[in-house]
Amino acid sequence: MNEKNKKELMILMPKLRRYCYALTNNKDLGDDLLHDSIVKILSKFHLLKIENFQAYIYRLISNTWKDNLRKKYTRNEISISTEGIEKDPALTIKENDNLDYISAKDEVFEKVKNLSEKLKETLMLVTVQKKSYKEASEILDVPIGTIMSRIHEARRILLKKENQTKKEASI
Repeated sequence: MNEKNKKELMILMPKLRRYCYALTNNKDLGDDLLHDSIVKILSKFHLLKIENFQAYIYRLISNTWKDNLRKKYTRNEISISTEGIEKDPALTIKENDNLDYISAKDEVFEKVKNLSEKLKETLMLVTVQKKSYKEASEILDVPIGTIMSRIHEARRILLKKENQTKKEASI
């Protein structure tokens, strides 16, 4: 691995960790996913010629996650209840924090967590990781139109859930 890619990997680590946490909905599984992905890239890197390193590492994480899910489904290891992402110490509530904002953020996270894997993965790349549609399409190896469709569908589902919540609150 050349020095440029080592530096880029170190700079990307926090974003990659957040992406892994978002995919897995679990801190420990997210750390395992990140570790497995980093091991894969380090073991194969000398054999590869990578033009877009950042897209490659995101795609590698996504594919590793999908492989892990596939293995669990074939072995019937999927648990009924999933544990949410543990709170980051940097995000702990301080006296002056707006509790309504924190509550709303938790509600949004719960709604996003219930999206399908494809929608959640695409939404995380575009909204949280701030990837362009083109970058997301390269990472997920799908056409830009598919990215746009998935983002539209995810937003539609989240908006529908938000409207249902407001309707239930008004009753």
